[in-house]
Amino acid sequence: MLNEVKILCKNDFADLGREKIINEEKYKSGFYLVLEGVDFAGKSTVAKELVSRLQNIYGVDTVIHKREPSNTNYGKKMRDALFSKEMTLEKEVLAAQYMLLDRVENTSEVSQLLRENKIIVQERNFLTALVYNEAKDTKEVQFVQEANRLSLKPDCLALLTISDEMLLYRLEKAKEERDSLDSYETYEKVIKRKRDYLSFDEYIDVLLPNNNKECFEVSMNTLMKIVAENFKGEK
Repeated sequence: MLNEVKILCKNDFADLGREKIINEEKYKSGFYLVLEGVDFAGKSTVAKELVSRLQNIYGVDTVIHKREPSNTNYGKKMRDALFSKEMTLEKEVLAAQYMLLDRVENTSEVSQLLRENKIIVQERNFLTALVYNEAKDTKEVQFVQEANRLSLKPDCLALLTISDEMLLYRLEKAKEERDSLDSYETYEKVIKRKRDYLSFDEYIDVLLPNNNKECFEVSMNTLMKIVAENFKGEK
């Protein structure tokens, strides 16, 4: 599908109106946009700015910012398991199970918001579960991943990408600011996940390089255009 995907940055900002970026799964109302990408790709920064700009147009009650995993209930339990200093196979399986349960709760909330004709900007979704879990060879995780494949799909999934050099820079900067990194945030692991994301190209609607401020603005304009062309609500 990558030959159908427009890679956008600098002078490569093309008219997306002619691109097929919306899944065949259509909703009667609302618009569901998911931002994916490895750690340090800038998802939260992009999501917060996008939500702010969209709310200025459509209103704060219409544009909803969501995250997966959440910071409550199953999402918190998943983080507690995943952020352990020493990861074991059992903890990987447990984290995958909690992530799926968190997704079930989130899917119910998202479905209701879509019926209310809301714009949802969400950080991470099912693709994270397919890429991140390191216990993929176990039957338990294979079942969880298959369930994730069947979960609610967004209208548009945008993958934020950064160069290997920028990834290393941001990782080292985070290490200096936080004194240490979590066990899953090593350069080798993040680089591997960066490659793994592209192996699921059938789920990716648009690639957005996010190496600098110029690319950031291009990504922002692209996402704003996508919402404007596909959301049927009122401004």
